[in-house]
Amino acid sequence: MKKLFLIASIITICTIAQAAPEILLGSLVSVNNTTSNSQVVALSPLQINFQQFNFQNGGLSNTNACSLKVQISTDGTNFTTTSTYLFPQTNSGGYTYYAPSTNLQVYVRVQATTTNNVSLGGSYGN
Repeated sequence: MKKLFLIASIITICTIAQAAPEILLGSLVSVNNTTSNSQVVALSPLQINFQQFNFQNGGLSNTNACSLKVQISTDGTNFTTTSTYLFPQTNSGGYTYYAPSTNLQVYVRVQATTTNNVSLGGSYGN
């Protein structure tokens, strides 16, 4: 019973911590004829689960002769490597690779562009 209460308490604390609003712009920040970025807030990480990769090679001089990097991107231009694959043998042929799942941390911010003096404030979350 104590363990169940402890688990329920931890879940409640995590839920409360997640739901707390994050200050983005403070309270009525003055933005005058400019572009200004708010604070950056981390969102809950997204878990990425990959399907199988099938790779072939025509023979390698050694198993380090080729490394394949599995990379992900949120914009198709900037990539992050999540895992690296080295062929297990030098023989030519096909190989199946199951990349481990990975978490992608996503961030949010608000950008304000004003043409005159404006007072702004805001937060994100419940």
